[in-house]
Amino acid sequence: MISINSIAKQVEKNCDISDAKYCGFYSVCNLTMGLRNLYKWKKGIVPWLEDDHKKVAAWIEEKENLWEKLVNNDFEDIRIGENRYSPFDIKEINFYLRPRGLLYGAGYARSLKPTFFLAEIEDHRSINGLSVYILNHELIRDLFAAPGLLQENEIFVRKETLAYFLWDKINWIKSSGRKALKWALEQYGLPGDITDLGPEEKSRIVEKILPHEMEALIYHEIGEAGDETFDREIWQEIIRSFNHTPVELLARGIKDVLADTTEKGRLKHIIDQKNKGSLGFYVAFLDGFSKLIFPEIVSEFERFVLTERWESIDAARKAAYINATRYVEKLISLYHTGKDKGPDWFKAVVEKELIEPLTQK
Repeated sequence: MISINSIAKQVEKNCDISDAKYCGFYSVCNLTMGLRNLYKWKKGIVPWLEDDHKKVAAWIEEKENLWEKLVNNDFEDIRIGENRYSPFDIKEINFYLRPRGLLYGAGYARSLKPTFFLAEIEDHRSINGLSVYILNHELIRDLFAAPGLLQENEIFVRKETLAYFLWDKINWIKSSGRKALKWALEQYGLPGDITDLGPEEKSRIVEKILPHEMEALIYHEIGEAGDETFDREIWQEIIRSFNHTPVELLARGIKDVLADTTEKGRLKHIIDQKNKGSLGFYVAFLDGFSKLIFPEIVSEFERFVLTERWESIDAARKAAYINATRYVEKLISLYHTGKDKGPDWFKAVVEKELIEPLTQK
């Protein structure tokens, strides 16, 4: 007999161990946001509502006390019946769970933080030779919750997590993205200003845009799976060797731009579908090194609002892909040279020749 409850408890413990070991990698602001969302998910509170501050604070204190006890623990194998599996052996674990309508996910997030989840399968599709699983209710998750995850030839899209992600992006949008956000919301017949909206209106916003942004996310992952410009093994080596540094953020930003601008990626899908709302959200939410590598999309979007010329957006997409390819070539060249000169040399020269020029534009 297979006990789902037993498996869930084992996954939850590994989630807590991961959070305990890596919570210090987060800024105070991001940690607070992550804990707030983890609390709301745990209590079944929708993204746009808040609970009493004292209740949240008490729960966070309990969680931090638990982390202190687990911080030195190793991740535990997942026991299913008489068998034991590494917590990263998702193929074997899902052999038991998929027939029961569940899917287990495990991988490494930013700064190589191990991340785990257990969720209910809502739908399964095949796109471009990839298996795409749409997941709904999550039984277990950790502090870090990426809405999309690519594992070899499988894509996991987490609807609950995506809803929290979208609401946070909308609610805490930077000033530079507000104009694009307002325009994007209006394309769906929604209010451009969410400041004074009630719970029902906020719920309508998420429900309206979620299916479209889920599709955009799927094609980001498809773009990442299909693009071979940035050799995956070299990319992983760079991420492992320079995790939690600006070099890692640059490498991830480059790979995201490639995924979004490739012929099978997010932007091409948005253009083909002529989805003006998703285009607005892409521009509004673009940040970090991805925005520094692809700043032209902002000015092209401003022109698009007036002209609605999809050809111009497509030209910007193609130019951004070529530009991101140049960054890949330079980064890989420096990485090969750095194998002789050492990791400190590589990090220093990447920061000087690639990162500084980007951040000083």
